[in-house]
Amino acid sequence: MASDILNLHNPQISEIPPLLPLEAIVTAISDFVYTFDLDGRFTYSNPALLNLLGISLQDISGKNFFDLNYPADLATRLQNQIQQVIDTKGSVRAETPFESASGLGHYEYIFWPILSHRGDVTAVAGTTRDITLATTLTSEIKAEREKLKNLFEQAPAFICTLRGPTFIFEFANEEYYKLIGHRNILGKTVLEVFPEVATQGYVELLERVFATGETFTGRGIPLSIDLGNGQKSDNYIDFIYQAIRDPAGAVTGILVHGNDVTDQVLARRELDLLNQQLESRVLERTQQLEFANRELEGFTYSIAHDLRAPLRAIISSSQILMRDYASQLDGAAITELDRQSRSAKRLAVLIDELLKVSRLSRQDLHRSALDLTALARTVAARIVENNDCPFEVQEGLKVFADETTVQLLLENLIGNAFKFSPNGGRVSMGQINVDGESAFYVKDEGIGFDMQYVHKIFLPFERLVTDSEYDGTGIGLSNVKRIAERHGGKVWCESALGEGATFFFTLSS
Repeated sequence: MASDILNLHNPQISEIPPLLPLEAIVTAISDFVYTFDLDGRFTYSNPALLNLLGISLQDISGKNFFDLNYPADLATRLQNQIQQVIDTKGSVRAETPFESASGLGHYEYIFWPILSHRGDVTAVAGTTRDITLATTLTSEIKAEREKLKNLFEQAPAFICTLRGPTFIFEFANEEYYKLIGHRNILGKTVLEVFPEVATQGYVELLERVFATGETFTGRGIPLSIDLGNGQKSDNYIDFIYQAIRDPAGAVTGILVHGNDVTDQVLARRELDLLNQQLESRVLERTQQLEFANRELEGFTYSIAHDLRAPLRAIISSSQILMRDYASQLDGAAITELDRQSRSAKRLAVLIDELLKVSRLSRQDLHRSALDLTALARTVAARIVENNDCPFEVQEGLKVFADETTVQLLLENLIGNAFKFSPNGGRVSMGQINVDGESAFYVKDEGIGFDMQYVHKIFLPFERLVTDSEYDGTGIGLSNVKRIAERHGGKVWCESALGEGATFFFTLSS
């Protein structure tokens, strides 16, 4: 038996004296070591196999794989392989799964002949190694590689890998094949597949990344590819060249991945062209508008000047007639002359208001920090002389706005508050928070108005009272709205008939 064990290590030696240290090694190792006679029956097994099967050396001796209740197909294969070794004097190497009391494992084994000094087969020896862990790891690695490959294959970006300094195509996904026109590229170099890119700078970039290991990123780079049959593909691509390294850190290839952005680049160019055309049109329209505004300004002042002269004449002649010829005129004539004079004066005021509207639309805003409290007091002081309404203004009202136009806004709002409070009542101004936004207000306790007409209140020439009741032009509140909006703000009001009105406005900084 000892000689058989020794011959496991050299099938050409049939009989040498036993060496106890070698027997100790065979007994101690985790691999299975065993021998068969020429009938395929076990004659020896080390403890590793006996422990797996849960039997003793006496139990295994003289038995074959069928006797040991191996699965029939496995037992048949193993017995046939033993006979093959005996018949051919050659070895057999294979792998097999095997389920024991400790669970399902995977094993690699080898059978080889033990020869006499005459070269005759006297026995068969074998060793088996448990490769369950290695097989599991290999399977997991293969599975992960397959997942990674599938991921690359299904990626919406184009991906390929290039091997070595000559950049041989090793892998390419479907998106890459779409980009290049579905040609055979694997195993070929970049220049073999695309000689036309030699003049487009791509090979130089690959060589730089391979030499330095530094990643390169390109955005919207043109790529021209010859598709054959006189066809050419002109694209724009975003791409990255990234070094592939071996475990030692040496660069062994290049990973290429990116996206075809041709549509985006062309759309952006078209948009740029449209923007240029739009800017040109805006400039042209601006010049036309500036010319029209200059013409309108000249026309406005011309009309105002031409209208003022006859109006002054009408007013003067009416007053002269009423003063110098009063004794010769009856009451109806004097009344008519007075009505004519007042109408002319009202028309003069209306012309002035229209000129204000014209100036508001043209003049630039010069913003500065304003003390709105002080400005409101100044405006009210000029208006309150002929009015018994007390005026109260909140302290510390501040705003960053154009002083000239804001003063006009206050003149209209505070003036209206006094005008439409003929029976007295308090007029006040302050600041509140409305829906998270800071707003100023001017409030009176006057006649108020019906809110069903609120949509008319800021329209030019729209008045909710008659001229006989309250004088006015119907321009003031439309100017208030214009001033607020030019400051990026807004204006609104709340009222009830007979209960006063509150006008709110914001002046965004």
